[in-house]
Amino acid sequence: MIVFLAYSYAYAQDAGIKFERIGREQGLTASSVLSILQDRQGFMWFGTLDGLFRFDG
Repeated sequence: MIVFLAYSYAYAQDAGIKFERIGREQGLTASSVLSILQDRQGFMWFGTLDGLFRFDG
């Protein structure tokens, strides 16, 4: 049982996830983001109560 848990834990880690805070300094003026999408060109789109914002990194 312990070997199974250790094996599962080792493969449960995803090193490809990156978090970055995006705020007013980057042009996102809305305080509430309702949805996020990344398009084929790499742009991030944020749907907010104030409208749609595009972030190019």
